[in-house]
Amino acid sequence: MIRRRVGALDHSSLPVLCTAAAIGHQFDRTLLAVAAGVTPEHARLALAEAEFHQLVTPVPDGCAPDRWSFVHDCVREALLSTISADGLRERHAAIADAMEASGAVHGPDLFALARHAVSGGLPAPRLYRLTRAAAEAAVAGRAPVEAERMFRAAAQAAARADIGLDAAFETGFGLACSRIVQPHRARAHFARALELENDPLARAALRAEAAGIEHGMRNYSAAADHVRRGLAEAGRPIPGSVLVGPIAFGRMLCALAMRWPATGFGTASGAALRRYETELRLHEIGGVNALFLFDIPTFLWHVGGLYVMKRVGFSELFIRGNIIINCAAAELGCGRTTRRAIRTFRALAEQTGNPALVAEADLYSCFALQFLGETTTVSDQLEATLRRAARWVDASLYDDAVTALAMNYSYRGLWREGLACLQPNAYGIDYVFNDIRIMRSRMARSLGGAGENLEPVLAAVPPAQEEAVRAFIVDHNLIETDLEEAGLDSGAVGATFDRLVASAQDKGRSPWRSVKFHRHYWLVRARGRLEQARAATGSERADRARVARRCLREALPAAALPLFRADLLVLKAIAEQVAGRPRRALRWLAAAQYLSTRLDAPRITFDVYVERARCLRSLGREGQAREEAEQALSLARGRGWTARGRDVRREFGLTEEATSLARGQGTVGLTRDRRRLDALLRVSAATTGALDPDAVADIVLTEIIDILGADRALLLFPENTTSTGPGSVTGPGSVTGPVTGDGPLVLHAGRAARDAAATDLPSTAESSTAESSTDLSSYARSIVARVHTDGRPLVVTGTAQGAALGSESAVQQGLRSILAAPVPIEGGAPGVIYVDSQVAKGLFTEDDVDVLVTLAKQVGVALRTAEAARLQTRLATERRQRELAEVLRDVAEQAGSTLRSSDVLRRVLAAARPVLPHDDVWVLDQGAGSAIRVTEVHGDVDPRAVGSIVEHAGDVLGPAFAGATVGGSPAARPIRLPGVPEALRNWLALPAIALRPVPAVVVLATHHAATGGADGLGGLGGAGTAGGPGTEGGKGPQAEVARMVLNTAATAYDNARLYEEARHSAATDPLTGLPNRRHFVEQATVEADARLPADRPTSAAMIDVDRFKQVNDLHGHAVGDEVLVEIAHRIERCLRRGDLAGRLGGEEFAVLVTGGPDVAHALGERVRLAVCERPVQTSAGPLHVTVSVGTATVDPDEPSLAAVLAHADQSLYAAKSAGRNQTVTARP
Repeated sequence: MIRRRVGALDHSSLPVLCTAAAIGHQFDRTLLAVAAGVTPEHARLALAEAEFHQLVTPVPDGCAPDRWSFVHDCVREALLSTISADGLRERHAAIADAMEASGAVHGPDLFALARHAVSGGLPAPRLYRLTRAAAEAAVAGRAPVEAERMFRAAAQAAARADIGLDAAFETGFGLACSRIVQPHRARAHFARALELENDPLARAALRAEAAGIEHGMRNYSAAADHVRRGLAEAGRPIPGSVLVGPIAFGRMLCALAMRWPATGFGTASGAALRRYETELRLHEIGGVNALFLFDIPTFLWHVGGLYVMKRVGFSELFIRGNIIINCAAAELGCGRTTRRAIRTFRALAEQTGNPALVAEADLYSCFALQFLGETTTVSDQLEATLRRAARWVDASLYDDAVTALAMNYSYRGLWREGLACLQPNAYGIDYVFNDIRIMRSRMARSLGGAGENLEPVLAAVPPAQEEAVRAFIVDHNLIETDLEEAGLDSGAVGATFDRLVASAQDKGRSPWRSVKFHRHYWLVRARGRLEQARAATGSERADRARVARRCLREALPAAALPLFRADLLVLKAIAEQVAGRPRRALRWLAAAQYLSTRLDAPRITFDVYVERARCLRSLGREGQAREEAEQALSLARGRGWTARGRDVRREFGLTEEATSLARGQGTVGLTRDRRRLDALLRVSAATTGALDPDAVADIVLTEIIDILGADRALLLFPENTTSTGPGSVTGPGSVTGPVTGDGPLVLHAGRAARDAAATDLPSTAESSTAESSTDLSSYARSIVARVHTDGRPLVVTGTAQGAALGSESAVQQGLRSILAAPVPIEGGAPGVIYVDSQVAKGLFTEDDVDVLVTLAKQVGVALRTAEAARLQTRLATERRQRELAEVLRDVAEQAGSTLRSSDVLRRVLAAARPVLPHDDVWVLDQGAGSAIRVTEVHGDVDPRAVGSIVEHAGDVLGPAFAGATVGGSPAARPIRLPGVPEALRNWLALPAIALRPVPAVVVLATHHAATGGADGLGGLGGAGTAGGPGTEGGKGPQAEVARMVLNTAATAYDNARLYEEARHSAATDPLTGLPNRRHFVEQATVEADARLPADRPTSAAMIDVDRFKQVNDLHGHAVGDEVLVEIAHRIERCLRRGDLAGRLGGEEFAVLVTGGPDVAHALGERVRLAVCERPVQTSAGPLHVTVSVGTATVDPDEPSLAAVLAHADQSLYAAKSAGRNQTVTARP
């Protein structure tokens, strides 16, 4: 279609439009005439013809005078496709000539001029001049990509014209490369600029930029050399003697005293100000660099630059300098002061409106928080800042930020995220340094990838004598890689590790002379030494353990960071394992797990799981060890750590079935005086009135412990006992060996002595320390099995006797006294009652056997009686629940039978009446001013009560609006609600938040007194007190039924509301609220078909906003949406009763009008005048907008809606062609 329109242009207009296409999407008519070599009148006629063919459109008034734009970029492409390459180049050259002649030397016009000059192939000297001017403007405007492209074009033009490049050109080119993170090119340009520059102060400024580049490339020594030379050239050399510290301290004191202009604050000006600014920039780079080198005297000298900062006064340099000082303070551990200063100077940076300063403030704040240990928060902030503000950050700071983010992810074990941020082109980065490439390779291998070949990487590392810190960092990363490849195999940490550690030690670093994040090396070294000690045997083990302990002591300074503190705790646990103290290791691991969870460090959590499994395995607790290993394997699988998961499976055999149960050990309790004579009376009296078998068992065991002075008492029954027996409750600890019941014995109940454990014992072994007698899996299973098999009681008076009886548990757990007796159950399989003690041998005697046998019989009788009572209660409860379930099923069916939200509550309550008797229903909501209003009524309530205000009930119903269920009873104080003549006594109020968008309450009331008890089915209030709804009101079964019914109603209400919303959304235009095209056509068709037989005239109007595309192009689509919304509102206000309006799409509306041509025309004029007479208020200010209207009346010979809309559309086209802003009516 566009090509046909272009082909329809006159041969004299086409060249002009092609030149316009070469200019750009928008163009000035005067410039077009000059560039095309035609008269202004010729250009005007060509544009008029193009507008007629809907190829171009004038830019709306207020944007720029006499400017035009293409309706779409496809038009430009179609026009440019008709020009040859030479023709296009000539046009660009003509455009550049015209623009330069018109004085286009500022702002966007300058960049456009340079681009046309490049595309037009202008002579090299002129091209150099234009592109250099544009490049320098782009550098000043922080448009580095544009600047680098223009500088490159200028350099090529200078080479062709044999023009020598000066220092300013090389400096600008270097800055552009630096800001697009191409440090190697930036370094080369700054080096050439230094060769060409003779002014000392300018050279000092260049030294600052070069130092930043070198620092970002990890060349810390080279950066320090640039800073030292720069300060010397600025006239502020660093003293080369021991006096550097005292001099720096004196400068800081002077700076602290400088707070007002009278003392020198902000008084620098002219050449002095320029020198101070250069010096301050050198101090910024030098201070950070000295911190990495841990050159304390030099660092103090740069901190002394605070004096220079005060002389400059409050400015962006002042803010930037303070932000960097805060970062250094965080490294030194000044947490509270740093956080407060971060907030202060971040706010000041925002006030400047400088995005570069804001980006630097954000990144340095992240560094400071990372030094303070807030790793989780920092990673999110760093990632967001890097994505948002990369263009505003210089290369050195950008490199530090990417490195900090990668190290954060790496140390925490978030290797997927770390690998993503180190991929080429991530955050705009297209290179990676040696240490980062090693880190990236390690993370890739940990995730199951191949990783990068590191031989070329290591070949590019500078010699240690040149860059000791950088070489140290590389060694650190290589050691980490070696340990990661070794995995859980301690024997794999060997010669390579020793060689790398020796290489790192040659660099002369110590933890106290390294920044906090570099101290991780000493943790890695200690980990390797501990693994070597763990793998060693014999005398070598002792030697290696001694070396490992020394390395662990040297790693203590690394605990300054919480993340590394967690690592250190794991290492201490490994050291305890190597020393043969696994219990102490478990305590260190518990502390490490707390830190790793808080810091979101899955790497450390994995280490905790593995080391805990090893400790538990060494303690003989294979089951618990396996559980910890499974946790480690699950974490490795979830994180994609292929190698680590494989190592865990191999070491702990997780693919095989477990061959042992978790075992625990108990602690020694206190002995008590035994009371035997009244045992039977005590137990009988204690169990009187208890109908729950579990409660009976608990009472009996408690009394037995008290009578016999035991530590623990356990009750066990066969696992497959019928459900009517007490052994129906399954549990752990099944007895191995022969049993005579229907299944292995399982724990039914257990108690410990009150002074040893004040609470009930769990039914599974949960203690990880195995130092508590509450571990139920540690009983003597062989003794229990023997008693169960033989049916006779058994007493064990010592560990030796237990061993003789074949009980390993008695020996391993140190159970010195054991007593067990069978528990007969009438009509069921017998169980066993078991008591033990670790206090002393011979605690239980034959007399105690008789007591326990008697108590065991009583236990059997009590349990059988309680079980029978519970069965009867259960049957009654199940019958009531079955009846309730049937009613609730009917409630659910009724709730799902309607899709009208207004019908849901009525249907649900009607279905629930059998279990929720009620006569009256109110739905109340609480709006502004705490007034309670009736919004819906059902039952016998007068419908006129809807909308009434509830008086004198706020104090009673208030808790229900707060989420509580409250109720009244016949004995309580009555309340009055609108719509019923008498006060309510038996009522229930429940919160119904899901049924209304505001706090709402449903009140159910009955006129009949409660029957069947306070909470019977005949009543509602439950246990309300006489004075009103008591604290127990609404807590009975009836209230629970009501809540279930309302929950069902709420679900159905949500479904109905969602359906109504979906139906409304499908039929409504989301922007204007008018019916959309489909819904309008459906409604209009029905309405038109209904009017035709009644011989009622019907018309249609089509409304279109004039030049709406210009509004979008000039002000944006958001403003265009505001215009459409306001026009829709004005159209609605012009409609009469029976008229129907809709939005057909874009800026086009339609109205179905009741009446003939004159009525339709009058409506069209009302709409047109309503739009054009009053400006539309938008966020861009008031806009004058007009509409064109076309109307038509239904023809009896062609009565379809499509026909009348087509005729109205033709009238609309006529209105547009006649000049817009008018109404045209098609006459029959």
